[in-house]
Amino acid sequence: MWPTIKHSGDHLLILRTNSPILRRFCRPIQRGDLIVAASPVDPGASIGKRAIGLPGDSIWLDPSGTATDEDADGDDEDAADAPRSMDEAAQWIRVPKGKVWVEGDNPANSRDSRTYGPIPLALVYGRVLARFRFSVRRRHRLQR
Repeated sequence: MWPTIKHSGDHLLILRTNSPILRRFCRPIQRGDLIVAASPVDPGASIGKRAIGLPGDSIWLDPSGTATDEDADGDDEDAADAPRSMDEAAQWIRVPKGKVWVEGDNPANSRDSRTYGPIPLALVYGRVLARFRFSVRRRHRLQR
């Protein structure tokens, strides 16, 4: 998720969405949310990605690394900016029920749904509420 989240120094406040009790009081995942999930390729690892497409959405997958989404109502959110090529590798992908399309904020260096496809919502266990940075430094040395 670099450059949005730095590898060192950034801390995240994550709302656990896999708890049945919390799920009743929290809004569902929306497009644009930063989510935390178990990695679909390495179950022991976690990934932090941005939710791009929800179940029922159509995603325009362009091999140049750009993706736009069209929600289930048919409104293309990035129609003016979306490059449309006739390349056979470029395609529309429908996000299946129970899955979410995720992408990193650095498309040139990100393993995401463009690599392994949409991930099951069951792998998503949290949504990022806040990012903050703090450092622990001693300002004054205690004298004995």
